[in-house]
Formats: sequence, structure tokens, C-alpha cells
Amino acid sequence: MAQLFSLARTRAHMTQPQQPSREDLKQLIEAGLAAATYIPLRETLTPHLIEPFVLMLVWPYSKPLAEFPCWIIADLGFHSPGLTLAYSAHGHGSYGNPWGVVRTTDTSFGRDDSWFICLEDSFINSGAWKQPLPSEYEIR
Repeated sequence: MAQLFSLARTRAHMTQPQQPSREDLKQLIEAGLAAATYIPLRETLTPHLIEPFVLMLVWPYSKPLAEFPCWIIADLGFHSPGLTLAYSAHGHGSYGNPWGVVRTTDTSFGRDDSWFICLEDSFINSGAWKQPLPSEYEIR
């Protein structure tokens, strides 16, 4: 049964969803900034947003290995050299979380715990947010 689940998950990740255009991505970023509820994300992240560009990353859980596009949207090098925020319509993990924390030197999507359902959670969990969080904060 576990093999069937693994095979189904791998096949699901190998079918590539429609990739957003650069303009669509900018709208997704704007929506992510507007949806923030725990931190002043717009004021904090906006200075670090960059002109989005695509980086091809390997999905290491498929056989054969597959590559998928990942938009790099923010440079968090002020916190840690090479650290970025990313968006992928492919997503990561069983829920397909689209917002991630990747390094410019990464060649793969990396670990599940670096991908999130919302932009705010990806920024907070990048380590770049140094202020306190409300006690009710939970990763979504």
C-alpha cells in the first residue's frame, strides 16, 4: 500500500501545472503581501523583492528525477548569503505548498519544511524575520 501511495504521489508531482506568467506572479506576490496577518510583511519584505526569474530545480523524490520551474522572488541575502524566497506552481510536499525558501546554490526543491502555503509563512520561517510573533501564530 505504501508503494502505491509513493507511486501516486510521484506521478502527481511529475505532471506540471500551468506556470504563471511574470505578471501573474506579481499579482500572486501582491495577494500574498495583502493576506499577511501576523507581521507587517509588506513593509518588511518589499525592499527585498526582486524582478522574478526562473530557476529550474530537481524534484528529488521522483524516479527518474524531474526538473520543474521555480520563480525566485526575493533576495534575503541580508540575513544569509544566497537565501531567497521562491514560488513554484509545482509546489512541494503532499499539499503542494507553493511558497518556499531556497538558496541560489540549491539544485533541488529541498526539504518539505522549507515550503509553505502562504508567502508570510515562508518569510517568517526563512529566519529573516527577527521580531517577536504573536503567541497564536501557527504555520498554516
